[in-house]
Amino acid sequence: MHMQFHFDERKAAQAAGYLLNRHSKPMKYMKLMKLMYLADRCMLLKLGSTITGDRLVSMSRGPVLSHVLDLLKAQQYEANASWPKYVSAVADYQVISGSHSDYGALSDFDLQILDSVYAEFGTLDQWELAIHTHALPEWEDPSGSSIEIDPRVILRSADYSESEISEVEEAANAHYAFRRLLGE
Repeated sequence: MHMQFHFDERKAAQAAGYLLNRHSKPMKYMKLMKLMYLADRCMLLKLGSTITGDRLVSMSRGPVLSHVLDLLKAQQYEANASWPKYVSAVADYQVISGSHSDYGALSDFDLQILDSVYAEFGTLDQWELAIHTHALPEWEDPSGSSIEIDPRVILRSADYSESEISEVEEAANAHYAFRRLLGE
């Protein structure tokens, strides 16, 4: 069995916009990517779910969120896309917060996690964050490609029991199946 989360672009966009708004100046997109990864990881360890529902992958510069990375690299978006409302690209691989500042898709706990991650890591640059994330137990060197990170590895590294991990996995997969039924 494989633990699956449901990717929520709206929550991902709002989380990114929130972090960018906290930063209040342009941020290298690699730094934003690392902060978002650390927030999803923190949420996984605290609640057994993630903020964004994104796939976690190891890449050469450390772990990242797969769909969020695609959104950061995208040049065009669908007409109803949330991402460009909350994240605006600027020159030199940097982003700033977009025109929207409504974070209604994020719970108070989501915002607390984002605040704590920003407080702990927001002063580091993208290279310091890459070094930090390379030291995480779930990161594997993908040899120039990418390797999916099994969330169970993160949970095991925090001393979750196998029965606790099974409960998290069942809840995640049930939520994923429910969202699929709704056509999301």
